[in-house]
Amino acid sequence: MISSISGNSSMLSLSSTSTRPAPPDPKEMFNSIDTDGDGKVTLAEMQAMSESMPSRGDGDQPTAEDMFAELDGDGDGAVNFEEFEARRPSGPPQGPPPQMMAAGGSGGFDLAALFGERDEETTGSLLAMMA
Repeated sequence: MISSISGNSSMLSLSSTSTRPAPPDPKEMFNSIDTDGDGKVTLAEMQAMSESMPSRGDGDQPTAEDMFAELDGDGDGAVNFEEFEARRPSGPPQGPPPQMMAAGGSGGFDLAALFGERDEETTGSLLAMMA
């Protein structure tokens, strides 16, 4: 539920009382990357996972090699669950999902674009959706 809207024209910042969904279970995340089920993630598995993820579009996405190097704490060429868990960010993600952010990294939503997507009848009103 939106508790307040502030900003100018189409670039608006939202303050929401709803919470983001809980992050996925770490063990499930690890197992989804460990496709051969041997209890270790290899660089090839990390690359396959990275290729299946959508690009954030900001050109600042780490490579599979970078992520792997960061996770492989002991440098043995494989990431076990303990290494994965130890280097995983703690706490829930902050802010809106990247695909909801407005261009330019201003920290606001592009509500005009979002509104345009939902105003299917081009009436300038979303009341039809609420009926």
